[in-house]
Amino acid sequence: MTMTVPPSMDPLIVLRAHVLPDALVATRRDPSDSWHQGPNRNLAHNVWRLCTENRALVRNADVGINFDTVVGAGGVRSTDTSHSHDLVTAKVLVLELLAGGLGSPQSATTAAAEVNSFWWIVRWRSSLGIASLSALGHKDVSGAPIGDILFPQYCRRFAAGGALNLIPLADRFNQLCQQSALETIPPSIADYARRIGIDANWVVEQLGITTDSAKRASFLVASGLEPPRLTPAVTLALRRITSAASMKLFLRNWQHLAHLSRSGAMPHDPLGFDPFARTSVDDIVAGLGVPQGRRTGTIAPELWLRLIEAASAWVLDYAQSIMNVVQEVPALLRTASPPQHLYNVYKRARPAIQALIDRHPLGPGAPRLAPVWIAQPNSAGIGIFQAVRLVVAACIIVIGAFSARRSIELESLQVDCTHKDNVGQWWITAYIAKTLRDLDDIPVPAIVARAVDILTDLSQSARRTSGEPWLLAIEVHAHDGQNLPVGIYLGRLLSDFAEAVGITAPPESGSDAWVPHPHQLRRCFAMYYYWGNYYGNFDAISRHLRHYNPEMTRRYLTEVANGQLVRLADIQRAAMKAYRAAIARTAAAQSEMELADSAADAQRHQAKATEARLLKAALRERYDSWEEVRQDFLVQRHLQVFDGDEAPIGGGSAVMRQDIEQLVQEAAKKIRLDKPDSNLSPADVRAGFRGQLLKVAASYYLEPVPGGYALCRFRHGHIDDAPQAACLVKKRALEGMAADLRPDYAYASIPTCMGCPLGVALSENKREILVEAATAEKANQLYGEFLDIARTVRASRATR
Repeated sequence: MTMTVPPSMDPLIVLRAHVLPDALVATRRDPSDSWHQGPNRNLAHNVWRLCTENRALVRNADVGINFDTVVGAGGVRSTDTSHSHDLVTAKVLVLELLAGGLGSPQSATTAAAEVNSFWWIVRWRSSLGIASLSALGHKDVSGAPIGDILFPQYCRRFAAGGALNLIPLADRFNQLCQQSALETIPPSIADYARRIGIDANWVVEQLGITTDSAKRASFLVASGLEPPRLTPAVTLALRRITSAASMKLFLRNWQHLAHLSRSGAMPHDPLGFDPFARTSVDDIVAGLGVPQGRRTGTIAPELWLRLIEAASAWVLDYAQSIMNVVQEVPALLRTASPPQHLYNVYKRARPAIQALIDRHPLGPGAPRLAPVWIAQPNSAGIGIFQAVRLVVAACIIVIGAFSARRSIELESLQVDCTHKDNVGQWWITAYIAKTLRDLDDIPVPAIVARAVDILTDLSQSARRTSGEPWLLAIEVHAHDGQNLPVGIYLGRLLSDFAEAVGITAPPESGSDAWVPHPHQLRRCFAMYYYWGNYYGNFDAISRHLRHYNPEMTRRYLTEVANGQLVRLADIQRAAMKAYRAAIARTAAAQSEMELADSAADAQRHQAKATEARLLKAALRERYDSWEEVRQDFLVQRHLQVFDGDEAPIGGGSAVMRQDIEQLVQEAAKKIRLDKPDSNLSPADVRAGFRGQLLKVAASYYLEPVPGGYALCRFRHGHIDDAPQAACLVKKRALEGMAADLRPDYAYASIPTCMGCPLGVALSENKREILVEAATAEKANQLYGEFLDIARTVRASRATR
C-alpha cells in the first residue's frame, strides 16, 4: 500500500484553540531544554509535565510525557514533518482527557497511558503505508473504507500477541541481521547490538519501537528454510495476552479518537471511519476469544501466605540486626583521600565488618550476611545492600498485606503514619487513591506499626536531605559520605524477596520462578482471613497477631465499603435528578441570566453525579477484590468435601452435605440435557458441580469464626438464618431481643458453633478443637455445653 498524503490543514491551529490546563504544570521544547512554567508554558513544546494529584499526599505525583518518540522503521519520529498531524492528535488527546472532554476528567497517569496506546496505532498504521487517520476513510474497490477492513486485522494481531505484534518486527530484525551478515540469529536486540558493536538504542530506533517495548522482544529462528537466504528468518516470540484488560485499553483509544473526530476536536486529521458503528469493545474482545480472566490472575493463597510469613520473620527477627550492622559499618569504611572503589573499601574492611556481623547475629533460619556490599550470584550469603533491599521488601509486603493498599498508596506512605487508639488498636493513615483521593485511617495489626518503624529509621537520611516526609525514600550509606538509593520498584522487590526466601512456583505452572504482582497485595488480607487457619504453621505471623482481631479490618474492607456504595448511589440519584431539573430550567429560561444560572447548576450537578459514579466504581473494585477471595475459598472447600478430602462435622454439616448433593444433581441434570448421548464421567460431574458452585458462590457463605474452631454458613443479610444462629440465640437470651442480620462472634465458642445448625468444622477447625479438648475433663465439659446449645437452638426454632 502506498503512503497517502497527510492532511493539508496546519495542525498547530488546533492547539491554539485549547487553553492551558492547570494540570499542565510545565513544558519544554525537548529534554535538554529548561522547564517553562506559568504563562511561559507552551502547547507546542514536546515535553510536558502533568500533575493531577495532591503533591502533599502522593509521592512522585508529577507525570512526564515526551511526545517525541519513534513511530516508524528507520528511526522515523513523531516530530518529523510527515507526522506533524499525529503529534497534534496526541496532544489533543491528553488535553481532552484532562479536561473531561471524553467523560470525567482523567488522571495524568491515565493520559500518559492513552498516549502510549495512540503511538502504537500510529506505528501500526505507518507499517501499512497509511500516513494519517483520515486516510483510513479512503474507499477500496468495493467502496468500503479501508479502515473497516484493516481495523479487524489490528484487533486480531493485538489479541494474538499484544502491541509488538502490530508491526512486522521480526521481518525488520531479520533484515538487520542479513545486512550484518550474521551467521546465527541473536535472541535479543541487546545481543545483536553487542555482536556488531553498535549502540542498542540505535538498533531499537531502526526497528521503529521504544526501548521499553524492546525489552519484551525476543526472537526465534524459523525452521525448514531453504537457500538462497543469507540467514535464517526469525519470528517474534510472543505470548498471547492473559487478560482482556490490555486489549480493552487499546480499543478504548480508538473509541476516544472516534469521539473526538465526531465532536470536531480533531479537524486536522479526523478518523476516516467508525470502528464501533456495528460493534462494541466488549463484543470485539469476546468475539476474538480473548480470555477475560480475573483482573489479577489466579489466586495462590498458599504462596502469598508463605510470602507474608517470610516477610514477618524478616520484620520481627532479622531487620533489627541488619539495621544495627548498617548503622555501624560507615565507621569501618572511612578511607583516606583519594576515594577508593567501593569493592576495594569493603575488601580492606572485610575482617572488621565480619566481626561486626558476628556481634549482631540474625538468628536461626536467617540467611548469612556477608561482609560485602553486594554478593555475587550463587555465593553463600547476601551483601549488606541486598539485605537492606530485602528488609524494605519485607516491610512493604507486611504493610500492603494487612492494610490492603495499592502500589501508589504504599509508595505515598509518610512518616508517623501509624498510631494506637485508646483501646490499643493500631491504625495506619494512608492515601486512598481511587475513592477518597485523600488520607484515611485503616485498622491494622501491630506488626504493621513495627514495619513502619523500620522504614522510618531507614528513610531518615533521605528525608533529612530532601525535607520530604516519604517513608519509602530510602538510601544506604556506601562510603566517603556517599549514600546510594534503594530503588522502590515494587514488582522487582517482591520477586527478589520471593526468590531470596525460596518461594517457587507450583509444579503445574511450568515455571521455576513465582512472580508476585504488587496489585495482589491488597488481596493478601482476605487470603489470610480465609486461608490462614487452613495452611497454618505461620509462627512469625501468629506471634504478632495473637491479640489482633481481623474482624475490624474485614468490616472496613467489606461492610464499610458496602455502606458507602449505598450512600453514593443515593447521592448519584439525587444529583442526576437535580441535573435533569436544571436542564429543564435551561430550556425554559426567559433571560440570559436565567440561562447562565441554570446551565451552571446543571454542570455542577452533573459533576457531582459523575464523581459519585467514579467513587462507586472504585469502591466496588475494592469490595469485589474481597469477594473474589471469599468465593474462591467457598468453592475450593466445597470441592474438597465433594472429593472426600474433607469430612465436615458440626450442627451444619448435614445441611452442607445436602446442599452439595443438590448441586451435584443439578449439574448432572444439566450435563444430560447438554449431552444426551454421552455417559456421565466423574470428571464431567465434578466440572459441572464446580460450575454450579460458581453460580451460587455469591449467595453462599463459609466464614472463618475468630479462634479458628469453626466455619459459619450464616448468609449475611438473610433474615431466615438469624433465628437459627446459636450465637444470636445466646445473645437474645442474655440481652433480650436483637434484630441482627449477621452472626455475632462475641457470643461464639466451640460448643456454640458445633451445636449451631449453621456451624461446621473442617480439618483446620478440628485441630483447634482437639487442642482445646486436650484433657478428658475439658472434652466432657465441651460436650456437655454442646448438648445444651443444641437443645437451646432447637427450642428457639420451635417457638418461632
